Amino acid sequence: MPPAEGVVPAVKTDEELMAAVALGDREAYRVLVTRYQAAIWRTAWRYTGNSEDAQDICQTVFLNLYRAVSSRKISTAFKTYLFRIANNACIDHYRRKRHDPTGESTEARDTAPLPDQALEERQRSRSLQRAIARLPERQRRAVVLKYEVGLPVMEIAAAMGVTQKAVERLLAHAREALRSTVLRDMSSAGDSTATCVY
Repeated sequence: MPPAEGVVPAVKTDEELMAAVALGDREAYRVLVTRYQAAIWRTAWRYTGNSEDAQDICQTVFLNLYRAVSSRKISTAFKTYLFRIANNACIDHYRRKRHDPTGESTEARDTAPLPDQALEERQRSRSLQRAIARLPERQRRAVVLKYEVGLPVMEIAAAMGVTQKAVERLLAHAREALRSTVLRDMSSAGDSTATCVY
């Protein structure tokens, strides 16, 4: 029975949608993908720095999610499980790229002139992205899940399969490395206002 006119149907929780997907409801799956696609893509992009790779990882994540939900393999909170899948897909991508000598970014660079402030902000962002890319793998994953995705430490620990204390240590080491790298990069570029957002 359709809802009465003027009545907004209740928004389903992730868990309700997962249960519907397990019963074969493709619309519920579409809602889950729509709800989380941007966050998963941003996570993958932060990890890879490449739009095409981020899109590939995003597709892999949602395909693996569909398989897991359909076979009822999910035993933790949905969001935690989803970001664990994303984390594993990023690790797999990193391992493949590490063994592929041609795995360089092929994205075109935007060469359009920008106003000075926008250019400086863009340079800072690129410097930060390069610094994140140079972090050890586990630190990079923790940083992306914490600052880009916004997961709490407890969920990061579950997604990475480590303790909360380990995540806190990874984040502390990463923040220190990022701070010194970004400040060094910006000071060598002559920017006396360099700050690190992490």
